[in-house]
Amino acid sequence: MNNVGQSNSNIVQLVKNACAEITQQEWEKHCIHVKHIAEQMWEADYLTEEFIESVEFVVNTGSSDEDELSSDDNE
Repeated sequence: MNNVGQSNSNIVQLVKNACAEITQQEWEKHCIHVKHIAEQMWEADYLTEEFIESVEFVVNTGSSDEDELSSDDNE
């Protein structure tokens, strides 16, 4: 049964019935799965931070320090 065309009170009852049918083993399985995904996300976040901290950004302005030093020497 879907909730299209259902009254709000009927939808609430459908949700309550569906939740009541979930077994303890199913909840445990889903909780373990969610914890596993959370651990993967924490690891990915740590690895991302480590990578970003190890990267050096260089801005190329089209000139080098040597070019600037040479022009300063000629003045």
